[in-house]
Amino acid sequence: MRAQVSIEYVALFGIILVVTIPLLYYGISKSNEVIRINQAEDATNAIVKTANTVYALGSGSKDIAIVEIPSGVKSSSVNGKTFSLFLSIFGGTSEFHASSLAHLNATAAFLNNITDKGIHRVSIETYKNISGSINILIGGYCGDTICSSTENSNNCNVDCSEYCGD
Repeated sequence: MRAQVSIEYVALFGIILVVTIPLLYYGISKSNEVIRINQAEDATNAIVKTANTVYALGSGSKDIAIVEIPSGVKSSSVNGKTFSLFLSIFGGTSEFHASSLAHLNATAAFLNNITDKGIHRVSIETYKNISGSINILIGGYCGDTICSSTENSNNCNVDCSEYCGD
């Protein structure tokens, strides 16, 4: 009689494990997907919020946005006033985007590096284009062919030799 009860308990415990382990795995994987979605949304919003702040402060402004990029980012893009991240999720690709108050421009190095998982320090600054309007440069550096507000012919002759955005 005791052996039969023990076998029934072991069988019941085995059935419970067979049911709960897949449910636990499913819950953890969906939770990880939600975390990645939130990180992508936070990253795009943080970059655009910093761009809006820099734009509101006017010419010569610069700030750093610290963002955490999730795994699975396929690409990023800047189109006019919109910054976008493309994330591989749920078996497809989802776009996360945010719109800025000003025209955005991003360096190719920034667009390539922002797809790497981890914490990134993103330089965001103003610059004047040839027509004199203030734009936002994301990920700028000396040698990116854009004379930003923090560069001049003395500290970055490569970008500011012909036209200086200051």
